[in-house]
Amino acid sequence: MAHKANDEGSTLREAALAEGVDADEFDRVVDPKLMVGDPRRDLAISETSLMPPSVNA
Repeated sequence: MAHKANDEGSTLREAALAEGVDADEFDRVVDPKLMVGDPRRDLAISETSLMPPSVNA
């Protein structure tokens, strides 16, 4: 659903409703605060691991 929304330039909610998802059900189930995070913290990625190999040398 997220890919569909992105491809169409719509919101996740708009894409879900277009597919027949009930608005109240969507609002009950989807919590945007739980869908975002800090990838470096959440995936334990360090700044240096994002650098090209020549920079890390």
